[in-house]
Amino acid sequence: MSRLEKTMATLLIAVFMISIFSAVILVNAKKPDSDATVSLTVFVDPVIISISVDPTSIDFGTMVPGRSSEGKWVTITSASTVSIDLSVSVEEDDTFYTDNLGLGNAHVSNWGQIIFVGGDPLPVYMYLEVPDDATLGIHEGTLIFWATENPTGP
Repeated sequence: MSRLEKTMATLLIAVFMISIFSAVILVNAKKPDSDATVSLTVFVDPVIISISVDPTSIDFGTMVPGRSSEGKWVTITSASTVSIDLSVSVEEDDTFYTDNLGLGNAHVSNWGQIIFVGGDPLPVYMYLEVPDDATLGIHEGTLIFWATENPTGP
């Protein structure tokens, strides 16, 4: 091997050693503990309980004692931000509707439903059963649908 070749070989080994040493320095220059972060964001929205009922008026027409009305439908739509429990009450001068109104397959005083958040509108079938001993004349009342938060709903 010529002197030039020996010098070149020595030089290459020296460059190689410097490269390894530099790599070791770079590896050791890292911090043993590094930081990792996660950005967090939340928008806290208030609980909103809101329902609408359509139609807002039902006329059962003229009926005779001892008969049942034709069925009528109302649709309850929720714009609530939570799942809701629905119940109903009747305001009236006497107890005609409280005693004789049915919703779905339940008497008005026992009716209740759940609408889950984001759920479809709820159609409710209602009917009136006029008893044989019904007081004659016009009977008026207001059916009030109540919505409360369902704590177990999604």
